[in-house]
Amino acid sequence: MNDREKKLGAAVALLVILWGGNWTWQKYAAWRDSAVTRRTAAESDSQNVFLQRTQARIKVDKLREWRKQSLPADLAVAKSEYRGWLIKQLQDARLDVDDVVPQRTGQRSNAYQAISYQVTADGRADAVVRFLDSFYRSGQLHKITSMTLTPVSSRSLQMMLTVEALVVDGVARQSGLYEGESDRLALASADEYVERIVERNPFVAYEPPPPARPPVGKDEPKRDTTPPPPRFNEAEFAFLTGVVSVGDRYQAWVTVRTWPDRLRLHAGDDIEVGQFKGKVVRVEAKQLVVETEEGDVIEIGMGEKLTDGRQLPSTAAGS
Repeated sequence: MNDREKKLGAAVALLVILWGGNWTWQKYAAWRDSAVTRRTAAESDSQNVFLQRTQARIKVDKLREWRKQSLPADLAVAKSEYRGWLIKQLQDARLDVDDVVPQRTGQRSNAYQAISYQVTADGRADAVVRFLDSFYRSGQLHKITSMTLTPVSSRSLQMMLTVEALVVDGVARQSGLYEGESDRLALASADEYVERIVERNPFVAYEPPPPARPPVGKDEPKRDTTPPPPRFNEAEFAFLTGVVSVGDRYQAWVTVRTWPDRLRLHAGDDIEVGQFKGKVVRVEAKQLVVETEEGDVIEIGMGEKLTDGRQLPSTAAGS
């Protein structure tokens, strides 16, 4: 074999080696891409299962809390005891009770049964405010669906309202009402509501007081140094209740107990609830990261309030 044949054979052998190497690399790359895809899908499935379990656990905990707050399971006992509770609250507030009459609600589901009463009572405005305070400060599952106030004299009102309360399916208690308190009220006591509401006539249009005259011998009036009353902050009632996968990214669910609809947030969205303002930095499997209006980066965990967020280093906004 001459030199020319040897060189030709070596070139052919090199081409065969290169072709075989390229074929082997393509096979390996295809296997690697498939393995990465399967692992990514498995991780996504695992995160979705974790989210579903977390949401289910939150719902189970909420259902347990509702069963604690429910009227007793025996419907006849529930109606009797709740009516007695209503009458006691009216009398304790110094209202004259005219009648507490059961009403048909027509509401029945697989989860609860509603009972309703129409209440008629008379009394002073401060007595009405004290009754409403005791009603909403109670942690029972009840609400006022309608209320009418009619002046009957310069110092007395007639109050007509309709209330509903729930018997949650699965409650084990056969008698006795829930005695815990609700945190839905912003002020600490009925006296504070009486002071703010009763000091003006709600049936007369508001007229601001005349401006104060400056003291004699001075050019400027004395400034009022009385601090303003604290503002109601709805962010105290806003909770991160869920994180779900939407396409290729996460969506955070924020439930504001004073709002009818929940917020659905993605990274980059603005968020404003009460005095809480900011922009969503990112949404993760178990938490929400927000940059507040003040420039702080905070992390809110599952089930936590917006106002309970933990401050992160400023570099966390870009991570």
